Amino acid sequence: MKQLLLFISMILLTISCEKIDPFVETDEGKNVLGFYLDGKKVSYQTSGGFPSEYPYEHCVYTKHFNTDSLEIIALLDNYYYNEISIKIAISEISTTHEITDPDITLTYIYRVTPLPPDEYSEGGGRIERAYTIFKSGELSFRKWDQQAGILSGNFRFDCEAPQYDGSVKSVSVSGGNFDVKTGNIL
Repeated sequence: MKQLLLFISMILLTISCEKIDPFVETDEGKNVLGFYLDGKKVSYQTSGGFPSEYPYEHCVYTKHFNTDSLEIIALLDNYYYNEISIKIAISEISTTHEITDPDITLTYIYRVTPLPPDEYSEGGGRIERAYTIFKSGELSFRKWDQQAGILSGNFRFDCEAPQYDGSVKSVSVSGGNFDVKTGNIL
């Protein structure tokens, strides 16, 4: 009997720890987001609401700026340094047309420099963040269920990424997919 209970417990634990693949299109509000950055997979996911647990690992959540707009945010680390955000006017959400000039930003760390001990620093260095400059892209929606608070869709875009040495690198994001809980927006 003990062996049977142990076996059942192990199966339940395995099922509960199963990761959701952000590259598989779902429309259930699973709080996942994934895309290809210059051909390399980048994925974010969280279980439950924000914060899922400390540290905030692979968080995906939505934020309302009033009843008119919504932002989908995905964080890849604990300190909000590497993230992607998609800002959407709620009036623009429709499963029948694409937004051809979406407001999408990639944010990333590009420099940590030493600081004198009397100045504010994290880990002994100053953090500088860079933001991509949007060039072109598309955002489309697969599901928009205001009652259930579920929004899912796809995106792609090209942008310019400023580098520490002053140069600018072209960046391509393709195969973007998101499935998020938005809360009840009515």
